[in-house]
Amino acid sequence: MNGPGVDNPQNSEEEEGVFLAQQAANEADAESLEAVRSGGTATASLVVTGTYKNTYSQSPASQEDSTNATMVIVWAGGWNPWGHVSYTTMQDDTSYSWEGVWNWTIDKPSAQYTNTRSGGELGSEGTGYVLDFGNLNAKFQKALIHAYDSSYGGYGPISDNCGMAFNKAINAIRKDLEKRDKVKLPMSLNIRPSKIREYIENILMQRYVVAQQRFSWHK
Repeated sequence: MNGPGVDNPQNSEEEEGVFLAQQAANEADAESLEAVRSGGTATASLVVTGTYKNTYSQSPASQEDSTNATMVIVWAGGWNPWGHVSYTTMQDDTSYSWEGVWNWTIDKPSAQYTNTRSGGELGSEGTGYVLDFGNLNAKFQKALIHAYDSSYGGYGPISDNCGMAFNKAINAIRKDLEKRDKVKLPMSLNIRPSKIREYIENILMQRYVVAQQRFSWHK
């Protein structure tokens, strides 16, 4: 797969990364992406992150799973003054939120959750980060969805909170990313939503965030 032609070889990798990010957004399951985009005033269209660089392998194995990326949404204000983290599996447009019971709150299409979360007097505002780890997406999602399998006490603000799933998921693929991409990511240990946002923006943004979406407050 060839990206746009460039004259300066130093820029080819970055431009190829932008091209692939755009293609991933365009070629991903059209129905599920449309469902995310069609959330009315509560949502906005996915925006390809211009700083994305395709730094992982160009082999077919690393590109084949680009449709099963994961959106991590960090919410602020509203229902919970400390914030909240929810997750959307892009291949089936399903929302997962850990909210204080013994099971995930699951909504499909995901707009059912995001519209409710961002609406009304106690509505929150959220920023979604679409994380694409290529052929490691399935392993990331498996660790994410099964993060609370051994949680017998349900939600806890210090342990087993909404952010723990992200930490377990990214830590599950850290060594794989190091082996494949020659990057050494720090462990993600802080479960606060604000710290998860910092981890994504400061550590993952340049390599693995392929798009962002804003969920604005609405009445």
